[in-house]
Amino acid sequence: MGSVRIWIYGSDVLMNRLDIAFRNNTYHALLMAGATSVIVATLIGLWFSRSLIRPVRKISEAAQEISEGNLSARTGMRGGNELSRLGEQFDAMAESIEKDRQMEMQLTSDVAHELRTPLMAIQATVEAMLDGVYDTDPEHLSLIESEVRRLSRLVDALLKLSRLERRSQPMNEEICDIGELAEAVVVSYEMLVQDSGLSIESHVAATVKAVCDKDMVKQAVANLISNAVRYTPEGGRIDVTVRREDGWAVIDVSDTGIGLSPDEEKMVFSRFWRADSDRGRKSGGLGIGLSVVKEIVSQHKGQIKAKGEKGVGSTFTIMLPAYDEEASRKQARAAIRAFEMRQKK
Repeated sequence: MGSVRIWIYGSDVLMNRLDIAFRNNTYHALLMAGATSVIVATLIGLWFSRSLIRPVRKISEAAQEISEGNLSARTGMRGGNELSRLGEQFDAMAESIEKDRQMEMQLTSDVAHELRTPLMAIQATVEAMLDGVYDTDPEHLSLIESEVRRLSRLVDALLKLSRLERRSQPMNEEICDIGELAEAVVVSYEMLVQDSGLSIESHVAATVKAVCDKDMVKQAVANLISNAVRYTPEGGRIDVTVRREDGWAVIDVSDTGIGLSPDEEKMVFSRFWRADSDRGRKSGGLGIGLSVVKEIVSQHKGQIKAKGEKGVGSTFTIMLPAYDEEASRKQARAAIRAFEMRQKK
């Protein structure tokens, strides 16, 4: 009964040459595999890091170009990963900024042109009167007065559009009968329409209500009627229709005027744009009225559309969210129940 302990000095005592060769080859293989793995991992890491850095660099370079004034700079990135989507959103933002800048430049040019025309007419008339070419009589003074009035209308329209866009004036929202509002505008414009040799009628099928600012909606309808009068030849007809359709309170203003082409339908709400610039200038159009209508509808979270046919006429459609009295009652009852439950708790 006892115990035996066995030990050796060194690892090579019980190994023959083949074992030692196998061990050395194994170590060599492990070293080679480890070195190869490190190299491959390094290369993959470098490739992956560059694939991350490249889109970031593109976005950074595009941002730098835009900050230096090159608004046409884009990343051109496409793909399904997060960085690619970020690049696409950056390009969309840059395109929006470029469009806004172009619109700003166009607006400056248009305003300068619109102001220059009456100012030149006033200057020429005054200089002719000072030189004795024209007499200082009521006829020539009335020409100056008409141009001054035109300037005043232009400035007032620009101020109104600016206030609407900046939303500096709060909206006085209330439940309105859209049919009554439209009919009131039609009645106020009857004399102007008749003096222009046109006829106008309103068509209200049933009670259509919406939560809106009465004055703003009246202004929008008035601008559409005024636009129809301006571009409808004598003997034409204007129809104002109010109806409810798919949850919208719809106002249609149709005319038998010069109409619109498909390209003009896209441009009709741009500032200072006219379907017939010569006719617009002679009749005193400023080219801002439809822009005001679009901004009013936008503030009411509505939609506005234009559709026409050359030589046949055009139709402008305002769509405002309709007021649902029954749904409003249900919401009120639900709010009361929720309040009572909170009180009980």
